[in-house]
Amino acid sequence: MENKSKKRYFDSKEFQEEKLKDSDWVDQTINAAKLLKDLFSELSENRIKFRKTRHSLKLTEWLLEHEPEQMIELAEFLQKVIEGNRVQD
Repeated sequence: MENKSKKRYFDSKEFQEEKLKDSDWVDQTINAAKLLKDLFSELSENRIKFRKTRHSLKLTEWLLEHEPEQMIELAEFLQKVIEGNRVQD
C-alpha cells in the first residue's frame, strides 16, 4: 500500500525513513486511524468520513468473517493481558 510509507502517518519523533522496509516497525508505529481516514476519503471520493468508533468495529467484524488469521496476533496479545490480570487478582 503506497500510503503506508508516507511520513504523515507516523509520529514525527518516531519516524525513521530507513525503517519503512521493516513491516513490524511500521505496524507498531503507524497512525492507523489517520491512514484509514485518508483511505476512506480517497476510496469513497470524499463521500464517507472514517469514524473510528463506528468503522473499527465493522472492520474487525469483516476481518473475523473473511480473514480471521489476520486477528491471531491480536487474540494472543489479548489473551496474555487477560491472563496477566487474573494472576494479579
